[in-house]
Formats: sequence, C-alpha cells, structure tokens
Amino acid sequence: MELLGYTKGDLPFRYLGIPLSTKRVTTIQCEPLIDKMLNRIQCWTAKFLSYAGREALIRSVLGTIQNFWAQVFILPKKIIQFIEAICRRFLWSGNAEPTKKALITWDKLCAPKKEKLWVQWVHAYYIKDNNIWNTEPKNASWVIEKIFKAKRQFQEAGYSEDDVSYMDRFSTRKMLATKERLARWGLVDETIYTMCHIKNETVQHLFFDCEFSNEVWQKLLSWQGIMRRKKELQEEIQWTEKKAAGKSAGAEVYRMVLATAVYHIWQARNNIIFQKKQVNAQNIVKMIIQEIHIRAQYSTKLDTYLKNMNWYPA
Repeated sequence: MELLGYTKGDLPFRYLGIPLSTKRVTTIQCEPLIDKMLNRIQCWTAKFLSYAGREALIRSVLGTIQNFWAQVFILPKKIIQFIEAICRRFLWSGNAEPTKKALITWDKLCAPKKEKLWVQWVHAYYIKDNNIWNTEPKNASWVIEKIFKAKRQFQEAGYSEDDVSYMDRFSTRKMLATKERLARWGLVDETIYTMCHIKNETVQHLFFDCEFSNEVWQKLLSWQGIMRRKKELQEEIQWTEKKAAGKSAGAEVYRMVLATAVYHIWQARNNIIFQKKQVNAQNIVKMIIQEIHIRAQYSTKLDTYLKNMNWYPA
C-alpha cells in the first residue's frame, strides 16, 4: 500500500453520498437522506404549485433520492415511514411541517394507475413468453432475486402454481361466486346453501353463520387456546390485522388457520354441490391441523410452537 500510495481506510465510510458498512444501515446513518429531502422541499416555491405539480416533484425528485439509496440496501422501516410523512406533508401543505389536511388517503393516492414500466421491463427481460413459475433469472439484481425467491418459498411449503392462483381467487377482498351472487347475475334460481338448506348462500353465512362452518371455527379457536366466540368475516379479518399481525409464532399460526379454514370450507361446499360428497366438520378440522403441522416443519419457530398443539379438539 505504501508503494502504491494508498491509505488504509475503515468502515463505515461514505461513497457517492451513501454510507457503506458491513452491517445493516441504521436510522442514524440515514439522516443525510432525510436532510437532503428536507433541503429540497425548503428551496422550492411550493406555495405557487398545484397539487399536480407537487405530486410531480415527489415522484421525480424526492422519489429518485430515496430510490438512489434503496437500490444499495434496505432502508429501515422507520425511515420509510418518515419519508412517506414528508411527502404527504409537502403534497398537502407545500412544506414539511405537520398538517392534518388530506383530501385523499395516502394508500389510494399511491395505488398504481396502470402497469408500471418496471413491471413491463421484468416481463420483457426475464419472463418473456414464459410464466413466472417456470422462470429462473440469470445475472439478476438482489431485488429481482428476492421476488423470484418467493416462488421457491411456496414450492418448499408444498404449493404448486395452481394452488397459488387458487389462493388469489379466495382473497377476502374479492367476490366469490356464491349462489346469492350468481342469482344477481341471473345465472341460477336456487340460492339456498346446500350444506344446511336453511338460509341463502352468502359469504357471511357460508364461512361463519352456518352450523357447519361455525363448528369448524369454534374447534380451531379452541385448538389455538383463543377463548372467544367467532366473529363475522370482516370482523375476523380486522381482528387478524390488529391482533395477529406480528411475527410471533402464535400470530403466524392464526393467520395460517384463517386462510386454510376458508379454503377448506369452500372446498367442502364445492364437494357437496359438484361431487355429492358429504363432509364432516371434525374431519375438516383434522385436515386443517395436519396441513398446518406439515407446513410448520419448514420453520423451526413454528415447529417448536406447535409441539404442544399435537392434538385434535373434540
């Protein structure tokens, strides 16, 4: 080094304005990013700009500053939340000061209006005429690798491409083709739920109010040690988002139970209608518990947590 005239440096150090380190970047190390964005906002005469003008600055300037950092490493969650707060304040008030003025919720404002150029580029460069399930990216960036890694995680959990597509159709935010909905389209005349022959087949009755589904839910709640009555569908989802949104093993198991139960109840409904197969609530509960135990084997945390849950509720 002396011969070449180089000096020995130490990590962390800054390169092109970005701190480089052997460890994950900290919130304190991201302060220059925040300062740079705030300085840009302060030098703009934003009070003379329309909302559309401010939005253009957020996308073209503030977004670019963030992306320059984000392409190097994963930003801390607190920094991302603070950047979103800065952008919201600038959009609605023209400065970075806290404001309660908001004409549209931030989630709706950030919703994609059309397929992004980046998505089109991924399809054109990596996926081409194939589908994502059969694509193995070569010489891809870590961002692309992480996206395709999700596919491998589904495969390791025992899911196929059809299974994943089927899950998407079961999304609670979309409408299932229940008899009640099909009748509104004029496709069927009979709307009574085949499982109980008591009430119309709505999403709420099918998954929660029917005696069959109610028995499934109560047994699964008891198996998890949750001492409460089952809720309505949307209330159950909201409870999951608030109480079971963490990374604990119990929260993950509850989310698995909710998704698996919805899937099997719908499958039981289809078996009766199309294959004339009678199903038993106790057998459905056993299948759900068995699937959760099998999938938990791929996670040491979940596998350990479920060792004390190796039983079926009566």
